Amino acid sequence: MPARKRARKERVPVPWKERSVPDERLRFVIACLEGADSMAALCRRFGVSRRVGYKWLSRYKDLGPAGLAERSRAPLTSPNKVAAAVERRILSMRADHPTWGARKLLVALARRGGGGGSDADVDWPAASTVGEIIRRAGLVASSQAQPVRVGAAAAAATVAVA
Repeated sequence: MPARKRARKERVPVPWKERSVPDERLRFVIACLEGADSMAALCRRFGVSRRVGYKWLSRYKDLGPAGLAERSRAPLTSPNKVAAAVERRILSMRADHPTWGARKLLVALARRGGGGGSDADVDWPAASTVGEIIRRAGLVASSQAQPVRVGAAAAAATVAVA
């Protein structure tokens, strides 16, 4: 039986239309401004709560179509972020002692603060945070750890090698 050659795939039209989120929101606002249906009925039809419906309408009235775009959910501030001065101090100490790890750096920084120096009143971050700071700065050489073998197959491999 001869193999059939496949014809080049052609774009097949689909029976539905793809719509983006801002486009759907704009359709909602337009329907709302036309006033044919109540806000509750429109919200049911578009699958959103009335609170969200009023929010979209308000944003549209304030900002126009640009107000219907997706907004970032990232926080504007980070209250637990380490101060830039503290990060600089940690990186400076690491530059002076490139082989020291996070815990040793913290101990050394705390000792300097105990002598009444400029680091006396600093609230130092946790060792894990210090480790993350020096890793982000590219001051940690990554080590490729060997995978740990587990199970009967590993035991058989160990016996076979020995």
